[in-house]
Amino acid sequence: MVKNLTRMIDIETEMEWRVDKRTRGHDRIVPGSKPMATWVLILSNREGERRFIAEDRITEFFRLPETKN
Repeated sequence: MVKNLTRMIDIETEMEWRVDKRTRGHDRIVPGSKPMATWVLILSNREGERRFIAEDRITEFFRLPETKN
């Protein structure tokens, strides 16, 4: 799970984004079982742009920055 204020790097542009909020999305209907809850991450960058990405798809578009030892 990604927490608030986590920094993420856009894979295509290498731009840094910050996770502002994690909120509930629409529930998915799975045949033969209960509805499955989905979560949406609200990200923003220094230029004031915002993006809304489903938490289960975040690794398709973003990566965590490398840590320096």
